[in-house]
Amino acid sequence: MKIKDIKVIGAIGLMLNLLGIIPRLGFVARITGLILILVALKEISNVLGEQDIFKKYLAGFFNKPDRKPRFISVILHLRCRNLSHFYTANGWHF
Repeated sequence: MKIKDIKVIGAIGLMLNLLGIIPRLGFVARITGLILILVALKEISNVLGEQDIFKKYLAGFFNKPDRKPRFISVILHLRCRNLSHFYTANGWHF
């Protein structure tokens, strides 16, 4: 793959990450953007012959201190949103 193509993939991934603020579509856009950025970084590290680029990005991404609270808040948000479907005006409906 050429560097020009890799830059386009990374730019599309970045734009999809920015679309993450759109309700309902945002979660899917962010996941897709992250995957495209990871693919671009992997290809860059393959083209340059330095695997440390990709490995260090992954290590930094998963070891970032603010990832765990953000992940927990997303899980709690999704669980609460799913529970709200069972609630009616007259009380809980199972």
